[in-house]
Amino acid sequence: MMTQGTLHRKTIGIFGGGQLARLMIPVAARYGVPCHVFDRDASAPAFQLTPHHHVASFEDAAAIDHFARACDVITCEFENIPITALQRAAQTTRVIPDPRHFAMAQDRLQEKTMAQNVGLSVPLFADVTTQNDVTAFFHQNGPAILKRRHGGYDGKGQKVVHTAKDLHDDAILLLLQAPCLIEALVPFTHEISTIAARGGSDTALLPIGDNHHHQGILQKTIVPSALSVSVLDQARRQTLDVMNHLHYQGILTIEWFVTAQGDVLFNECAPRVHNTGHWSLEGCSLNQFDMAIRVLLGMPLPEPVLVSPRVEMLNLLGDAILKRDVYERSPRTAVYDYGKPVFRTGRKMGHVTFF
Repeated sequence: MMTQGTLHRKTIGIFGGGQLARLMIPVAARYGVPCHVFDRDASAPAFQLTPHHHVASFEDAAAIDHFARACDVITCEFENIPITALQRAAQTTRVIPDPRHFAMAQDRLQEKTMAQNVGLSVPLFADVTTQNDVTAFFHQNGPAILKRRHGGYDGKGQKVVHTAKDLHDDAILLLLQAPCLIEALVPFTHEISTIAARGGSDTALLPIGDNHHHQGILQKTIVPSALSVSVLDQARRQTLDVMNHLHYQGILTIEWFVTAQGDVLFNECAPRVHNTGHWSLEGCSLNQFDMAIRVLLGMPLPEPVLVSPRVEMLNLLGDAILKRDVYERSPRTAVYDYGKPVFRTGRKMGHVTFF
């Protein structure tokens, strides 16, 4: 005897239409879930993969209300969405992670202070407002890096102070026009990131890889990490400490510095999926986008397992996207083109995974 019924499917809303949203949409589709995307740029890459476009300013209250009403749950693909927009949407529809966690991640001072409160090792830092503050910190602590507290990514919005001569660089005065933080340079040997998700009482963490940057931009991630089990376990434990301290729900990325002595220092965090987790699309039984979407939908979170003994993710930056056909010839690669119409030096145009 045949039966018939109506199957309710949730709708996911994503603030931001960049490549991270673009990569989330096909994964959500595997679960039968449509995605609405909100972005001020009508040519945002994610709009190519969904018919549900909300093109408006993040300050447009009416547009945000319309977007929120169309969705059952909302998330973000980058952390610098104006908090007022998240708070407005949260009045109608649940936002995951919580807007207060985005507020924390948008301010490097709040972020570092949170890490200290959890008991993590953090590079020595200070809130600075004047050139004299920067000079005093440098003379007391040596080489340092000045960063805007708000905004900035991929090496933007910061200036390294290697020598006393650098203190007179016009870039410092330019940065100090907005609130800044300065931190001592750390002689680290490795950069790693932990990517974890928590939904209800379920928690899952991706295997950890080694991240390789150039001029502040991620070049590649190699999994598994070459670091010792004890160092990686420390990073995992500290990630859970942060999640417990924040009563965190959703996906969370934390970037860490590792020194030659095996010390693990908190660098920064992002309440979202992350470039350093793209390898998991082919390399893991449960990828980072699965993890994020499962939390949004209230689904179980099984522990991700490597499905290849070695995985490498290479970013295609700038004109490297023009050479994508070189990688497409290999049977053990996956090439992603983010659909951006214009390439320029350092811009993330796509990535390749080798597995």
